[in-house]
Amino acid sequence: MQNSKITWFRTDFNWRCQSIDWSENEESLNAAKIGWIFLIIKLLELFDTIFLVLWKEDSEISLKHLYLQVHSPLLVWYGLKFAPGGYNSLYTMLSSFVGIWNHVYFMSKVSKPSHMEDICLKKLVSILHLVFFWLQVSESKY
Repeated sequence: MQNSKITWFRTDFNWRCQSIDWSENEESLNAAKIGWIFLIIKLLELFDTIFLVLWKEDSEISLKHLYLQVHSPLLVWYGLKFAPGGYNSLYTMLSSFVGIWNHVYFMSKVSKPSHMEDICLKKLVSILHLVFFWLQVSESKY
C-alpha cells in the first residue's frame, strides 16, 4: 500500500492527464521501479501461459486469457520505455485489481471444483475484465 501512495494517492496526481515526471527524484525512481517489478510479474505470467501451451493444456487457455497474457507485458514495457510513471501507472493499478479477483476465482475453482456451478465469481471476473477493457480504451483517448 505504501508504494501506491507514490503515484495514485498523491495530492498532485491528476486522474485525467498526468504529465510524465522525467526528474530523478526518489518518488519518480520508485514509481519506475514499481513499473519494472510489475513488468517482471507480467512476464512470469506470460511464461506460465507458454508452458501451458507446451504441455498441451489448451483447455485451460481462453482467448481472453491469451490476450491479457500477451498484451500486458507489451503494453507495460512500451509505457516504461517511453513514458515511465505519469498516467501510465493507472493501467498497473487496474490490472492488479482485476488480477487479484482473477486469482481468487482460480483459488476457489481449485479448492472446491464440485461447487463451481454455485459460485458467481466467474461472472464477476468476466465483468471486471470487461470494465477493465472499457477503462483502458476510454482513458487512452485522452
